[in-house]
Amino acid sequence: GLPAMIVCIYICARACVCACAACVCGHGCVRVCAHACARYSVQCNLGDYRAAPCYALRMSGVSVLLDCGLDTTSLSPFPPRSALQTPVTKSSSTKDLATVSGGASSDCSTGCRAYVCPPMLEFFDPANIDAVLLSNSLSMLALPYLTKNKKFNGKVLATQPTLQLGRLMMEEIVQYAEIAGGCSPGQEAAVLKTLPAEAQDAIRRKKWQPVYSMEDVAEAIQRVELVSYGQTVDLFGLLEVTAFSSGVGLGSCNWLLQTPFDKFVYLSASSQLTTHSQEIQQPPLHHADVLLISGMSLAPTLSPDSMVHAICECVASTLKNEGNVLFPVFPSGVVYDLLEVLYTFMEKPEMRNVPIFFISPVADASLAFANIFGEWVSDARKKKLYQPEPPFTHADLAKNGRLHLFPNIHGKFNNFFRSPCIVFAGHPSLRLGDAVHFMKL
Repeated sequence: GLPAMIVCIYICARACVCACAACVCGHGCVRVCAHACARYSVQCNLGDYRAAPCYALRMSGVSVLLDCGLDTTSLSPFPPRSALQTPVTKSSSTKDLATVSGGASSDCSTGCRAYVCPPMLEFFDPANIDAVLLSNSLSMLALPYLTKNKKFNGKVLATQPTLQLGRLMMEEIVQYAEIAGGCSPGQEAAVLKTLPAEAQDAIRRKKWQPVYSMEDVAEAIQRVELVSYGQTVDLFGLLEVTAFSSGVGLGSCNWLLQTPFDKFVYLSASSQLTTHSQEIQQPPLHHADVLLISGMSLAPTLSPDSMVHAICECVASTLKNEGNVLFPVFPSGVVYDLLEVLYTFMEKPEMRNVPIFFISPVADASLAFANIFGEWVSDARKKKLYQPEPPFTHADLAKNGRLHLFPNIHGKFNNFFRSPCIVFAGHPSLRLGDAVHFMKL
C-alpha cells in the first residue's frame, strides 16, 4: 500500500509532473508517486499566488478541481482608482499617483481596466473537469472564469455560507471595477506601456484577464450545489467527497476524498484558534494516505494574540492624535472578528464616541448573513441563539449607533462622517474601492 505522504505543493508555483515519491523537484516541492500508485495524479497550484489555491486532482478516474481562487495581487502594478477619481494635476497627491502608474498621462489617469490573475485553467479542457470542491468564500472568487466556459459541465460543491459570502465578495469586486472604469481601447494600449515588462507580457498572453461581469457571477452561483458538514456526496460511483469544518470562517471546510481503498485529504486554510466559526473537525481527517496542504500561513511565527494587541495599541494611538484608522478588508470573514475585538476594546470612556464606518456595496447583506448562519458559528455563539441574542456583537454596535453601514462614500455618508473615526472599506489591494479615497485624505 501507499505510505502516508504530505504533499506541500503550495511551495512550487510551477506545473510539476508526478514522479517517484522519494524525489524532490528542483523547485523544492514533494511530488506524489505516479509509479507506485497510479491512482493519484496531483497538478501543482494552477494559480501564481499561495493565497489563491487551485489544484487539479485525478483520483479513481475522476478529475477534481480543488478550489478556484483569484490572485488579486496582480492589481498592484495599476494605479489606485476610486469612485471620486479626478484628472491628474501637478499637486503632490497626483504626482504620487502618476509615479505608481509608471507616469501615465493625464488623459489616462484612471488607467486601463482592472486586470486580475485567474488560475491557469487553459492547461485543462473544461469538459474533462468532473467536479469543483470549494473550501471557503475566498477560494471561489475565480469560479466565473470557469463556469462561463460552455464546455464545463461538472459539479460545483460548497457550503451555504461559502456560496453566499463568496457571492457578495464577487459582486463587490465587480462593482468596484465598474465604478473605477477605464480608458478607451486606444488609450489602454498607451497605459499598458507604462506598466512593468512582466505585467505587459502577462496581459498580452492573456494570463491576466479583466474582472468578470455580474452576469458571469450569477451564472457561477447557479452552478453550485450545497453541502453540509459531514454530508457525503457520491461522484459517479467512483469517488466519495465529504466536507468538514476547517475553523477559519463561516462555512469554511476541508475535504475528504475516499474510495474503498484510498483516503485523500485536502487541508485548505484552517485554524485551531477560537474565532466566530465552528471549530475545526480533525478526527475525520486522520490516517490519510495522502494529505495535500494549501493556504499555509504567510507569517507562521507571529502570534495572533500579540498581533491583535498591536492593532489595538495602534488604533488607540491614532485616535488619541485625532487621526482616522482605515482597515482595507474583504466584506466578510476576518472583518467579523475585528469588529468583535474593537467592540471590547472601545468600551473605554474616551473611545465610546468614536464612530465605526463599514463601507461596502454589500455591507448590509454581509452582516445580515453572519447573524442568520447560526448552525455554522462556534458553540459559544450558538448558545446566544437560544437566549435569544444575535451571535455577533456588531448587531449591538449598530443598534447603539456606533457602527454605521454605507454602500459607498456618496450621499448620506457625508452627513455622518466625522473625525476621528474607524473605517472598514474595500478593496484590500488598495487599488479599487472606497479604501482608495481614504488613502488620499
